[in-house]
Amino acid sequence: MKTDLTRRQGAFLEKLKELYQRSKRPVHYSQVAKELGVSRFSAYDMLQILEQKGLAGRQYVRGEKRVGPGRSMVVFYPKEQTSSIVLIPSKSINLGEEWQQLRQTILERLRTVGQVKDHRVLSDALPSLPGKSPLEYCAEMIEALLLNLQAGMERAAQAKLLRTLKALAKSREMGLGALAGLSLGKALRGQDDASLAENLLSRVQAFQEYLSGLSEESRSALVDFLQDAVLALDSEQ
Repeated sequence: MKTDLTRRQGAFLEKLKELYQRSKRPVHYSQVAKELGVSRFSAYDMLQILEQKGLAGRQYVRGEKRVGPGRSMVVFYPKEQTSSIVLIPSKSINLGEEWQQLRQTILERLRTVGQVKDHRVLSDALPSLPGKSPLEYCAEMIEALLLNLQAGMERAAQAKLLRTLKALAKSREMGLGALAGLSLGKALRGQDDASLAENLLSRVQAFQEYLSGLSEESRSALVDFLQDAVLALDSEQ
């Protein structure tokens, strides 16, 4: 029996094996996240996928100080591989240095943007369609959608919004679609700038089309980015 893995899943499995062999004990998902440079949510979800495929197992152990006394935490270990593994070729663009640079540039903008009051800021943030890769376009749309949600809110309302966005980000790919719906709904309800709502609507449609055509690797990269983008906005609170 063969087990199909994407290259991303294969990378997580190899890292789990490496850490397990190094420590001689099951591994907490935060360790995997740190080694691969992804969020803890992404690492946990990916290890669950490996578990479902029969390539990883889990244990519950007494928690360390950082998770509180008396609590247990989940750790993972690689299982003996009784089947061959086939890596599914990735159809995504190269998620290399160019993606990391774009990612960091947007996150830095979000950390320093402050309170958005002028709708021209939002209009400028909306990405243009020509000349951008689907992944680049979607990343810039996430920035614009977050800025639109934050615009004009009082500090207390922003804090409530950030809690909602953090919960959405934890829902993985569903959170990307929910973010678009929330932001578009806010724009359509607003009375300040009808052209902004119209522009946002056309771009959300392109955003959703691009998302549906991205590879699993690219969508996972966007989910990780959304989680970090919400944290970047939170740094301003």
